[in-house]
Amino acid sequence: MPISDAPQLKAWSEDFAEMLGNFQHNPDRVPRDPSQRRTNDRYFKSAIREIRNHPREGLIHSFLAAELEGDRFTEDEVIANTIITMVGGLERR
Repeated sequence: MPISDAPQLKAWSEDFAEMLGNFQHNPDRVPRDPSQRRTNDRYFKSAIREIRNHPREGLIHSFLAAELEGDRFTEDEVIANTIITMVGGLERR
């Protein structure tokens, strides 16, 4: 991901981490705006298209190239794994 997108990715990561940490104990804290999910999906689908058209090393490329006995991640699985990795990598302790 471009460095210039870091602030937006960090904000998404914090929102997602908060949702994961609170949904069972405080369901009111779960984001209620489904448009954020659609925005995230569009962002990562665009990134996937860019990497497919212009391959370069990185997390998304690794997920796209991963294969086990002919089985590969779907685009949705690439997005989900990218988000989970991003959240884990940006989480504060």
